[in-house]
Amino acid sequence: MSGVKVFRLREEQIQSAEGAERSALEESYQYEKKSLDSFRESGKYLATREDIAAMHDLMSKLYVRDGLGNAQRQAVYSTDHLRQYTDGAITLDQFIQQMDSALRLVRMEYQ
Repeated sequence: MSGVKVFRLREEQIQSAEGAERSALEESYQYEKKSLDSFRESGKYLATREDIAAMHDLMSKLYVRDGLGNAQRQAVYSTDHLRQYTDGAITLDQFIQQMDSALRLVRMEYQ
């Protein structure tokens, strides 16, 4: 429920209330409204210009992988070739040849 709807509901409750209940609702309404106004003012500038500039810089360096990029990444990490190479079981040339073959298959699937 939006803030506007909440305040309208409170106003309707105040209008239909009487006596001490009305006074309590009015006091509560004023407190809530003052708190909201205070938050709107104090929360307005929580991020500094430097923070915003840093976020813009960070976001400019991000990218969203497409399906091919995800499939290629998965091919690299789902095979045992990298572990074999780091364990010394295969040479760098063998690793490159095996990964080239795996990635070629992935690219052919996406054509």
